[in-house]
Amino acid sequence: MNKLKPLDFEVAGFTFKRLGFDSFDLYAHYFRNASYEDMTFYGSFPLMMRRRFGFKIIDGYLAIFRFIRKETGLRIDCIGLPINEKGERLDVANTRKCLEMFNSSFDSPGRGRITHLHPALNARYPYPELAPSEKLNVLEYVYNNDLLAGLQGGEFRNLRKAFNNFANHHSVEIVPYEKKFREDADRLYLKWCAGEGAKYAGVWDNKLFANLLDNYGVIDHHLFMVIEKSSGACIGLFDAVRINPQFAIGVMRKLDTGYENIAVYCQVFLARYLAEKACTFLNDGDDAGR
Repeated sequence: MNKLKPLDFEVAGFTFKRLGFDSFDLYAHYFRNASYEDMTFYGSFPLMMRRRFGFKIIDGYLAIFRFIRKETGLRIDCIGLPINEKGERLDVANTRKCLEMFNSSFDSPGRGRITHLHPALNARYPYPELAPSEKLNVLEYVYNNDLLAGLQGGEFRNLRKAFNNFANHHSVEIVPYEKKFREDADRLYLKWCAGEGAKYAGVWDNKLFANLLDNYGVIDHHLFMVIEKSSGACIGLFDAVRINPQFAIGVMRKLDTGYENIAVYCQVFLARYLAEKACTFLNDGDDAGR
């Protein structure tokens, strides 16, 4: 289990810390005023709790880095723009200076990029040398939980119909995850990989899935199981990690798609749950294909 304090590690003579579960409180502290426009799905906690990510406090700014090793050598990228305790971002020019400092230590230095930069930050911090690869040009699925919870008006006609269709044809219970459900969750994950997962070039979240369940309860993680009442079978699992009071990230969604409209039903349930907690926005992923 990854409950130990993040270990210091060294890259090119600079000391960083691993981004792990014990980093969450620090991360949430710096991002306590962040909105959905301040971070992207793949540039947010806990998607970055992997071996190649680390962080460093530089002059009061929390900077998160990714380390990429290619044939040309190691490269250090910055995830978004560093942020201070007031919620202010470091500008692009000074972020570049940090990257140049770190990358200049390599024999074959890479330039270093600012990655996973939200379009809203592109507008707030314009910089003429920002490369096209550093601008996020994908559709992100950000939901207003207050609006989705109500399902009111013509805008939600189709979702309302799908939600009611599922509710009228299936009797399910959605319950908070407990560790006693671990075997059910593992079986569901393997079934999803063999079915829905087979449609993708590869399934990348197996370690993330296990890590989150092994450490359930360590961070502000809201995880639910969908149980079919008649059979007792687990037919779905979905979640949200709350970054701050107003904003959450949906990390995992493994559903038995043999049950038509189950995704809509679970999405509305989660919206209502978060809306009751005054959490307005949920970033539920993007179509980047990574």
